[in-house]
Amino acid sequence: MMRSYEKYFLILFICYLPLYLALLLYLRTKIRGYTVRQHMVSVLATSEEPWRSMFNVSTILYGALSFVLPFSLYSIHRSDLVVTRGVATLLGAGIATILIGFFPMDRQFKVHNIIGFLAFLSVLFTGGVFFTIFSQGMLFSPLMELINFAVFVTTFLLGISLLFRPEHSSLLEWVAFLCALAWNFLLASLLLIKLF
Repeated sequence: MMRSYEKYFLILFICYLPLYLALLLYLRTKIRGYTVRQHMVSVLATSEEPWRSMFNVSTILYGALSFVLPFSLYSIHRSDLVVTRGVATLLGAGIATILIGFFPMDRQFKVHNIIGFLAFLSVLFTGGVFFTIFSQGMLFSPLMELINFAVFVTTFLLGISLLFRPEHSSLLEWVAFLCALAWNFLLASLLLIKLF
């Protein structure tokens, strides 16, 4: 019975991701002068109401729906220690995403910077753990491995860029964000196939 619920939530998450991306691309048009090269994704949360609320609610929903990934992964490979680490990092990424929705970008408050750093670390750790999961033959997919590599590299480069040249990090953040969405989409699809 539990697996049927997992299937429905995986399908819901898979369907939600393109809608979430479409919403963010739409919100981008609501900020005068917004460009991917000059403005980070989080700037969408600084726009005027009701657009700010739409960004925050949709990001919280994205994080909440992403919890289906660690639960499904654990139900399929519960006995493997590496998978348990993957589950923990996926839960961390989901929690950080929800918190980003609750505490949107405001450079005057340190809480956003702390949550952003936690999100950055959780994505980086998730990518690292999944290198091991893929190397052990679980969830084998060359495309998933390629996207995992892209997420890991772009997130790592984004971290370095934010340390040394934060004003030039916008495009890289968008690339890392798009890679992470693709990563979630592919992982959810692989898990759904395994549950059928």
